[in-house]
Amino acid sequence: MSIIVIMNKSIFRKSTKISLYLMLLLSFVFFSSEVFAKTEKKGTVTGEPLQDIVVISQNDWLIIPHLYYKPETQFAYGVVFLTYFQDIIMSIPPIKLRPTTLAITFTHTQNDQFIFQVFPEFYFFRDKYHIKNEFQYMNYPDKFYGIGQDITENDREDYTSRIFSFKNIIERAFIPGFYIGLLYHIDVRKTTQAQDGGLIDSNLLPGADKGLVSGLGFTINYDNRDDILFTRDGSYANFTITRYSKYIKSDFDYINVTFDYRFFEPFWFSHVLAVQFISGYIHGQAPFYLLSQMGGAKLMRGLYEGRYRDRNVIVVQAEYRFPLFWRFIGCGFAGAGEVAPTIREFNREHIIYTWGGGLRFKLKKDQTLNARLDIGFSKNFTGVYVAIGEAI
Repeated sequence: MSIIVIMNKSIFRKSTKISLYLMLLLSFVFFSSEVFAKTEKKGTVTGEPLQDIVVISQNDWLIIPHLYYKPETQFAYGVVFLTYFQDIIMSIPPIKLRPTTLAITFTHTQNDQFIFQVFPEFYFFRDKYHIKNEFQYMNYPDKFYGIGQDITENDREDYTSRIFSFKNIIERAFIPGFYIGLLYHIDVRKTTQAQDGGLIDSNLLPGADKGLVSGLGFTINYDNRDDILFTRDGSYANFTITRYSKYIKSDFDYINVTFDYRFFEPFWFSHVLAVQFISGYIHGQAPFYLLSQMGGAKLMRGLYEGRYRDRNVIVVQAEYRFPLFWRFIGCGFAGAGEVAPTIREFNREHIIYTWGGGLRFKLKKDQTLNARLDIGFSKNFTGVYVAIGEAI
């Protein structure tokens, strides 16, 4: 036990130092252009005078003792701290700027998983700059089913890993809603327990024992959604390419390309259709736990998270939301997806389908943050999901 503790502390110090250096580098690159640029006059938005326009600041916070359920954790309980700050420019019509948010969660689950997460998201200079961070530490018993489409329930093996993950994204808006940015991602894992005789226990997979991935990337992001918490209208698109390399201390060399597109179409009486398309492509050797995956509380509900994984993935899913009564909202959803080792090996005969329905409950009358209950189905699996926030 003492050997494991010492190793984890060493890895933690190493990864923290790498994270700090690269985060400072990304911040300098993006904000240096603002320092040398011409200073915008006080009381303006994009150069237009605002002498007669009032800016109103709104803020709120919630401390929620939370209880949720999903197949990967079973019952989970803990505390969520959520706060946000938002400015509204009282012009005609009013301009609602993007909210700055901070979410912190402490969670323990029925499967004896411990999860600590911090998700700060900042908008500066009237939405000109966007910084998003994701920090996670987990002690996480999990299940691995194998790689590819041709796997069965009999291939499942249990394992436990300790995970430290950090992602920093810095973006700049060149036109309203259109951001270009840089990112840094580090993920450190150590397998602490594995099923005897399995692929992980036999160290037959990349990253089976331990691994550190460190990558720099480029991201393009377009977002004109009317509300990021519960979208009724607009669209969102994100393209990201990340290079993981030994030159920035990564144990694995590979390129990861992802594309996420969503659009939302409002109909009569607050009915909304939400559609999402996601694809992922990996070139090189990635650890088994960071391969492209399907399943979970947001992507292909009705499949265990990571039930199918490989280098490449394509998923299309849709959700139809409709008001019921008081603060309740109903929804129906369906999805189709596939994983494959190469793009040429995608085949319509291997497509996996999921479907289901659920309820939403508005937590506060004057806000759009919802609690949701979903039941998802696939051919050989049923998943129940209770969570905060939308899947799409």
